[in-house]
Amino acid sequence: RAADVALARTRITAPVDATVEALPVEVGERPRAGQTVAVLRARGAPFARVYVPESVRTGLAVGDAAEVRADGRDAVLRGRIRWIATEAAFTPYFALTQRDRGRLSYLAEIVVADGEDWPSGIPVQVWFPGADAP
Repeated sequence: RAADVALARTRITAPVDATVEALPVEVGERPRAGQTVAVLRARGAPFARVYVPESVRTGLAVGDAAEVRADGRDAVLRGRIRWIATEAAFTPYFALTQRDRGRLSYLAEIVVADGEDWPSGIPVQVWFPGADAP
């Protein structure tokens, strides 16, 4: 049983169906504990992490539609809000005045439909149809 456990620890498996994007460790190197040995790109619908201004956040909910665009692409892709933070990502260190409340933003994740061919890490712009702009 101990040998089986030791053998299982030598196997590297991906937690999801993915493509290897980079191998930062060379053959023969001994990676440190916790060091990344492979960078994977998960297959399936990608998602975008965006910061939503406070004035727009009040009109959004999980499942709402979004439009996603990227420079160099003519297509406008459909998206849906998968998750949106309940706490602001930025809070001024001083008491909030009416003017300062508009500086709050909320992190959100938008699942992008039909975006499988988009590379990881590209900047995108997201619009929320029906939401008031700041």
